[in-house]
Amino acid sequence: MIKLSIPIIPVEQIFYNTENQKMVQWENVHDLELDYPAIAVFSALEFMLDDDTYLKDIKVCKPATEYHINDQNKVIKKERQWNWHYSPIDRSFNNIMDDFTNIFEGYIKSKTADKSIILPISGGLDSRSLFVPIRKHTNLTLASYEFDGGFPESDTGRKLSEHFNIPLFSQKIQRGYLWNKLKDFHKLNNCFTDFTHTRQVDVINNWKGLGDMILLGHWGDVLFDKQVDSENISYNEQVSKLKKKIIKPGGMELADDLWKYWDLEGSFESYITDRLDQLYRNIDIDHPSARMRAFKSLYWAPRWTSINLSIFSRAGEIVLPYYSDEMCKFICTVPERYLKGRKIQIEYIKNIVLKLPEFPGRSIIH
Repeated sequence: MIKLSIPIIPVEQIFYNTENQKMVQWENVHDLELDYPAIAVFSALEFMLDDDTYLKDIKVCKPATEYHINDQNKVIKKERQWNWHYSPIDRSFNNIMDDFTNIFEGYIKSKTADKSIILPISGGLDSRSLFVPIRKHTNLTLASYEFDGGFPESDTGRKLSEHFNIPLFSQKIQRGYLWNKLKDFHKLNNCFTDFTHTRQVDVINNWKGLGDMILLGHWGDVLFDKQVDSENISYNEQVSKLKKKIIKPGGMELADDLWKYWDLEGSFESYITDRLDQLYRNIDIDHPSARMRAFKSLYWAPRWTSINLSIFSRAGEIVLPYYSDEMCKFICTVPERYLKGRKIQIEYIKNIVLKLPEFPGRSIIH
């Protein structure tokens, strides 16, 4: 028997057939009934919700769950290993910073030792926070990209590259880049998310050979910032806010048209409202911001962010410190007042930047 433990935030999708309980490879699944409600939801959200796939009998293994698989490749038992919670430990901000630093730097060190690293660097806090502990790595290459004529996202990378004498691979993304990449990209994500906003598809082939591991800062912005504007927001207001955030422009109209065309029972609006309400209600957290963070980490990260990260895997192994189980467990113990405004990440960067003369001014902070 094999025990398959799914991380709190999975990076890859693993499938099984609910009809016979057997584990399956997506590319080997054929001639099964389509899941029309799931496809309608996809058309509204641009990703699959919960454990949905395009097929009614094929589901994705759920986060933080252990699957017991017998010699016939059949799931014989499922056990939930961990649940999102909000259990703030009242301690000083300095103690929180110490805990964060130990978890963050310890994880990065354990994953990057003896590896050649590619660090995509932008003007965002997530990538800049990664630069702090990795800056002295003996085999590091910075990578940046920006749209031709767009925001100069490569500026931070250029400054750090010049000051620290670290190689930088920089590329401008041209208009219309996506059209020639569509066929190639759909093989990577199997059409489980939209991919019209994914700039990396234009640069990733050029990263091959720059390193054997890519260090990514995804999900730091969700874990380390507030998720709702007020602690006094009602439950119904939270669900309404979630619905507005998660449904893409024009998505409701498209899904509604499909729902009617397929002659599905009821209305799509009732279906998606009830479904989001049920998933949100199942999260046993009272604090609105912590509850919203848990929802996004349970349903958004694995089914949208993670799938789009499949692009990076073409150039090397991907490492996600903000995805780690340790980081997810840590964030559940941090009082929300310390998360507002990205306080922890900013303080972490400042603690290093202002103490060491090697940094080029304060440009990495702001």
